[in-house]
Amino acid sequence: MKASRVLGVLVLAVELFVLVSFSLSMVTIYGVITKTLSKENLTMTASTDDETNDTTITMEATCINPKLLPLSVELGLDADLTLEAALMDEGGNSLAEDSASLYLKPGTSTPLRLELVISGEDKEKYSDSWGDVYFEVRVGVRTLYDLVGFSEITRIRGGVGV
Repeated sequence: MKASRVLGVLVLAVELFVLVSFSLSMVTIYGVITKTLSKENLTMTASTDDETNDTTITMEATCINPKLLPLSVELGLDADLTLEAALMDEGGNSLAEDSASLYLKPGTSTPLRLELVISGEDKEKYSDSWGDVYFEVRVGVRTLYDLVGFSEITRIRGGVGV
């Protein structure tokens, strides 16, 4: 009888530990995604080189892993953030791509910059068919020693010339 009670208490303790760990992981993932990909934090600009006719699309963000509590103690979980961006044609061929991965401790922020360079030749090739081109962004966040993670792929169809 005593052994079954001890085993029951141990199982309950393990269940509580798993529940708390998963909850902290989800709060960390939500915090990293909402802080990093917020409208105020993520910017995109485009510029064209007059000599080569190449266009550079620049994405900049400050990647943030917020603390779980507003204390001076770094309470929270570490997070691995991966951000990839690509301009793809209808066949899945990449016209331009860049990616970056960051390791974020709780309560820290790190700047991130991605640059997509579209050649003048590709601009000429697709000048009449930008609807056949799409912009793809992949975001991935992993935490709790890579046991818990979230990833999302967003595709935006073209339609306006660069």
